[in-house]
Amino acid sequence: MWFKFKTQIEAEGKKIPVAEWLAMMNKTRHLLNPESSAALKEFQTEIDRRWSRLKAMAEHPLL
Repeated sequence: MWFKFKTQIEAEGKKIPVAEWLAMMNKTRHLLNPESSAALKEFQTEIDRRWSRLKAMAEHPLL
């Protein structure tokens, strides 16, 4: 199930950058200010790291 879900997200191009996702929510728009660019970069790095980990777990049965 997870593998099917993962491949659908990547194949359909539904994976979007954090900044784009935050822009859709009114309560987090302040994170798009230039003063918050370092925090936004850290968020994106952490999300990419976690996504890579989830992909590895889906592809390898022992993880």
